[in-house]
Amino acid sequence: MGCDNSNQPNSGSNNKNEFGFFSIPPEQFTLLASVVGFLLAENLDANEQNSLGNFLTLVGQVLMTVASQKALLDSGNDNQQILQRLNYLKKHISEIEQELEGNT
Repeated sequence: MGCDNSNQPNSGSNNKNEFGFFSIPPEQFTLLASVVGFLLAENLDANEQNSLGNFLTLVGQVLMTVASQKALLDSGNDNQQILQRLNYLKKHISEIEQELEGNT
């Protein structure tokens, strides 16, 4: 009844990211983002910083929206599979009950 993500290209267990950007520990990941932010801000005026910051925020929101919609659709598929299994079991329980009633 568990979810098998082995056939999905973007499942969390990709070996290609084992030593890459997405395997950085959270503290270092945050530090890296801070350093990149300060380096980018260094040569920009306040309006350019606002513009770039808003742009990067929008990119992040789009990524989060896509990920959440994908998760929702994936969970819908899981729910559909669970309902199919439940109906299958109900059918077999009914058949067993009928068989038991016929033997009494």
